[in-house]
Amino acid sequence: MLTSDLTRALTFTWEAMFLLESTLRRITRAAALAPVEWELEPAIEDAFRTQGELFVARLEELAPWFPNLQEAFVPANLSAAEIAAMWAEIAYATMYFFEAPMNAAALKAMLAGKASVLAELNWVGGFQLGFDEALLNQIPSLTRMTLNSINQTTQDYINTQVRHAMEEGWSYDRTAKAITDRFEEFAVGRPQLHIKSRAHLVAVTETGNMYVEASMQTARTVQDMGLEVEKKWSVLGVERVCDDCNANAAVGWIPLNSLYPSGHMRPLAHPACRCDQYHRRAKK
Repeated sequence: MLTSDLTRALTFTWEAMFLLESTLRRITRAAALAPVEWELEPAIEDAFRTQGELFVARLEELAPWFPNLQEAFVPANLSAAEIAAMWAEIAYATMYFFEAPMNAAALKAMLAGKASVLAELNWVGGFQLGFDEALLNQIPSLTRMTLNSINQTTQDYINTQVRHAMEEGWSYDRTAKAITDRFEEFAVGRPQLHIKSRAHLVAVTETGNMYVEASMQTARTVQDMGLEVEKKWSVLGVERVCDDCNANAAVGWIPLNSLYPSGHMRPLAHPACRCDQYHRRAKK
């Protein structure tokens, strides 16, 4: 009986210590990423508004096709391919307005992610020369991938809006206002319950992805240097957790290079995902 009680007590103590450690890590992560998100979000808001203004201006160039813009929508035969071509011009023209702040945010998030893993693993040994340079050299390509996804989603929105306006016979003025309002919604709308706008969505997703990507690569580098590492998907403190993330968290600690049940190697499982990944020295 005494042995059983002692075992339960030790188990409870261990679980309580892990919960405390996990909570402190989450606080540390939030403290590192929140200022980065706050700085990135208004820059993305401005970038979305700029895209909207430029697209409306580009659409207005087609105004001469119709004698009365108040009563007829700009070209009723405008195809999806033509809309896509117009949008491609805008996406290219506004690339810098997204990439510059996203790259700056990624740099801060990745350095924070690296530091968090070294602290988790209590790694005080040497580190590979050039690791930081190799890690940070990935930022432009990772940012460009994210931006391509953002622009594709925006193009889908715009195509739907313009095609709807054409089908309904909207005037140019009404269509221009709808598009302007849509881009304003990108800046201040509510695409998710816990995400207030697409700009906020970009800020949360970009910084979270870069943070966990750097932590994963850092853990792999430490493991390559001889320390076996395990990882754990964490939903601690996350509201409205999806089925995939819950399933990933349920498996507990797994080898660093193993896939989670969802098929992901690491968080984030989806845009706006707030999950984290913990690391520890593998139990012998």
